[in-house]
Amino acid sequence: MAVASVQQSRIAGPKSTLLGVAGLGFAWYMLPGVLMLPFMFIWGMERWQYDTIVTWAHVISASIIVTWYTRIIGRKFRSLLANPIGGRTVVSSVATGIVLAGVGELLWGASLVDGITVIALRFDPAVNFGTPVLFIGAVVLTPLVHEAFFRGVLQEHARTSLSAGGAILVSGTAFALLYASLFYIGGATSMVVTILFLFPQGCLFGYLYQHHNTILAPAIAHALVNLYAFSSLLL
Repeated sequence: MAVASVQQSRIAGPKSTLLGVAGLGFAWYMLPGVLMLPFMFIWGMERWQYDTIVTWAHVISASIIVTWYTRIIGRKFRSLLANPIGGRTVVSSVATGIVLAGVGELLWGASLVDGITVIALRFDPAVNFGTPVLFIGAVVLTPLVHEAFFRGVLQEHARTSLSAGGAILVSGTAFALLYASLFYIGGATSMVVTILFLFPQGCLFGYLYQHHNTILAPAIAHALVNLYAFSSLLL
């Protein structure tokens, strides 16, 4: 049934396509929790252990969804790497990642309205014990796998019924909403601040994918942003 629903949503018009995007996003949100369920019975888990499990659960679940999606639409994962990555792609991707990391540095610790402070742009230094395993998951694998999902799956799915710009906005919105659920700290104001920070970031990643026609472009920029988030553990 899920296979038929996804296939149908690709050809039934914008409304159905957006529902398909929502369904795929819901799967991305829920599946890691299913994978983490056995670990929830472990009492006294340290912060670094929890962050590592969360990171790898998202890597594995996103990989499962991307593999499943590409199979049912008759594509292969390597089709997401359509264009060979060249010098201009690398330069624009690195520049985007550096700019976004720089914005993160400027916002880190900034006090906003109602006593809200921007604190969700770096990993907690308490995860030092798991640095190598977490680094591989968060900085090496997460950017590639998540860009394959948000751009190679969601953006491409939206592109079947929407313009290129519309598809970028859809993937950017999904990226902001779903990632905000990971970084959520505090009340509604914190959630809104996080979404406002992540939305342009997701749209820039979407533009890189659309412009260069390879998920390696947004993955490089995403990796640099995650590397910045990891800097508190490396310095």
